[in-house]
Order: sequence, then structure tokens, then C-alpha cells
Amino acid sequence: MDHALVNRFPPQTVEKVERLLDLLAEVGEHPSLKGKLALHGGTAINLFMLDIPRLSVDIDVSYIGAVGRDEVLADRPVVERSIEEAAQSQGYAVSGGDGGHAGRTFVLGYSSAWGPDSVKVDCIYMNRSPLLPIEPRETPLRFGIEVAVFLGRRTRRREDEGVLRPRQGPRSLRRLQPGARPRRDAGGRTRNRAEGDPVLRVDIGELPARLLPAA
Repeated sequence: MDHALVNRFPPQTVEKVERLLDLLAEVGEHPSLKGKLALHGGTAINLFMLDIPRLSVDIDVSYIGAVGRDEVLADRPVVERSIEEAAQSQGYAVSGGDGGHAGRTFVLGYSSAWGPDSVKVDCIYMNRSPLLPIEPRETPLRFGIEVAVFLGRRTRRREDEGVLRPRQGPRSLRRLQPGARPRRDAGGRTRNRAEGDPVLRVDIGELPARLLPAA
């Protein structure tokens, strides 16, 4: 991992992110999970879309392997058993209940230099038909890891919370990515992000913190 990043964040957090990336790579190679899971939430945004404004330490995935209820019910035990296998292959002690109809949380325990710790994997089954295409993305933290990212999940959550604004959706996230083209107003003039956004009434520099979950 980049030494500059190591110096920016607590070592316990850096270790968790290293473990998270290892686990994502393992899950991505598991024959029963390929093409069935897409990353969403804070980890997807922080590590695979933006320029790592903060480190997220849990994995949120949506099942996208099938849409029909009967197909999902048949495949769910296979998916969850495979997630457990991927975690156990890396030495984690897997715990957590069977979950409800919406999904299941896996708690993966391990021992670190700072004592017992854990990371969580939330597998959700309620977003099987994404509104936006699934995008394969890489993270600058680790060469060679490409993860399917479910961009629409965060947008839906914000709609459910009643706080979505026209410029807080996926397009806003794309504009915040490194290398994104500058915005232009109706007259074709380049707009300085530091000027803020009158619709959101917030400095555009604060937007990632508002979009991303609290640490």
C-alpha cells in the first residue's frame, strides 16, 4: 500500500483495508461467486471511485446473480456458503446469524497486533436489478484488483431517506473523481468547484463528506 496513505490513517485501519482488499480478491476468484456480487456503499465510493478521502473498513455487496425470487432463493445458500469459504480460506472465524429476507451480515474475526478485531461483510438481496450498469473498477491501493461496483445503491438509499437532490446522484460522484472534466454553465464557461453550488447550498469541497457515510 502507498506509504503516504499509511501515514494518513491509523495503522489498525490500514490493516483492515489490506484485509478487505485481500478478501475482495478472494471472493472475486471464487467459482460460485463470479458475476454474482457487486460492491456498493462507502467502500465502493471511497476506495474505487474517489481519491480515497477516507478508508472504509466494511464490505457491502449486492447480489446481482439473478432477478427472479425462486432463482435467488435457490442460489442464496450457495452464495453464503461460498462467502464463508472465501473468508475461512484467509483464516477468519466466521460468525453472524442467518439473516433475514433482505440479506445477511458476516462478522469475520481475526487477531491483530492490537488484539482481537473483525471486519463485516453485508450481503444484500434487495437490489438485484440495478438502474445503472455495473462498472468494473480498480483501486489505486492495490494493482490488479478489479471489482464490480454497484453505483445505484447509494442513490437509492438517499432517495429512501428523502434527501436526494438533483446533483447528489451518480453524476455528482463522477464529477468528483480525479481527472473528471470541469463543469460548465449554460454559457459554456468553466465553473470553479470552489464557488459552491447554489442548489445544494454547500461548498462543493464538502460534498464527499456529505455523500459518504460517517466513519
